[in-house]
This record gives sequence, C-alpha cells and structure tokens, in this order.
Amino acid sequence: MKYMLVLAAATSLSLAACGQPSRDNANEPAATAAGGMATVGASGPDAANTLPPIMSGTGAGVQAAMTPQDNIAAAASGDQFEIQSSQLVLERSRNEEVKRFARLMVEDHRSSTQRLKAVSQQAGLNAPLPAMLAAHQTKLDELRAATTNMDQIYLGQQREAHAQAIALYEAIGSAEGMPKPLGLFAREILPKVQAHAAMLTKMNIPTAAN
Repeated sequence: MKYMLVLAAATSLSLAACGQPSRDNANEPAATAAGGMATVGASGPDAANTLPPIMSGTGAGVQAAMTPQDNIAAAASGDQFEIQSSQLVLERSRNEEVKRFARLMVEDHRSSTQRLKAVSQQAGLNAPLPAMLAAHQTKLDELRAATTNMDQIYLGQQREAHAQAIALYEAIGSAEGMPKPLGLFAREILPKVQAHAAMLTKMNIPTAAN
C-alpha cells in the first residue's frame, strides 16, 4: 500500500526554485495528479537522489503528495543542511550569538539524524542516505560562496528552513495512514523545531562584513 501525505505549507516556500538537476525518463516523477499536486513516486535506497523538489514554488498552499520514504528523505536532507551550514558558520563567523545558535543546530540535528535512522528501521523503511536534496545543496552553496554578511544569509536561510521543517513535521504527524513510528517521531521533534524558530525571531545581527 502506498501511503500519501499531502503537505500544505502555510509559509512561503521557495527552497527548490533553482538548482534542480535534470533527469532522464526513468527518473521522471509520476504525472501530475488531480488537483495539481505532483506525485512523488521515488522510494527505496535511491530516493534521496531521485526525488523532485519536496517543497517547491512560492506562496501559501504549495502542495506535494509524498510517501513515508519521501518524508524521511526530506527530513534527513533538512538535518544535513542544518548541520553542514552551521559547521560552515562556526568556521567563519565572528559573532558569538550566531555561533552559539550554530553549535545548538549541529548538536540537535545530529541527534535528530540518529533518531530518524532508528525510526526508519522501526517503520520497516530504508534508512536515509547522508545526502541533501538539490534545494538544500543550492542553499548551502550560496552560503559557502558568501564573502560578506554571512551571518545574515545564514539566519535568513535558517528562518526559511525552520518554517518548512515545521510545516513538514506538522503534516507528517497528522497524516492518516502514516507509519506509527514516523508520526510519533514528527510529533516529538516538532516542539524542538518550533523552539529553534522562536530563537531565530529574537536574533537581530547588524549587517557587517564577516
């Protein structure tokens, strides 16, 4: 049985507007389903490399039909983006407030990654690959290329990523037919992601070369 999750993002989602690699016919997503929702058909050990953008487009109401395996790939990709972008900031930022937040992101998302691996096994699904979706990789590349105001770019990306993660986990946690371990994981992790988002709203770093 193919479980489907309809993700209706309440925030503006623009993560995957560019940087998506081309695919041959064998890797093309299934035809658009009724109502304009793109059906994500990839699953299995190569899912993280073949998925079309999980959260794409702009404006409220962006939707994508996703399987449990797709959701695991999306969550794992988000964790990797948080870890790698935060490690980059720890190497280059001079702002102690930003670095404290980045250290927390590395610690919490490493923990989330390990928990997600266990949840995948409990749900009888493939463990996520240590890879990012193209949308996350594009954002990481943008951050790496920054020569000034890296802190501001990082915090802006973090606000967007956390808004998307909240939408993802809320949808996973409330979807009918979702494997119980995955739904429970989403409900457990959501308050921590929301706490991170709340921290970001209070951070106001002056623009400066860094």
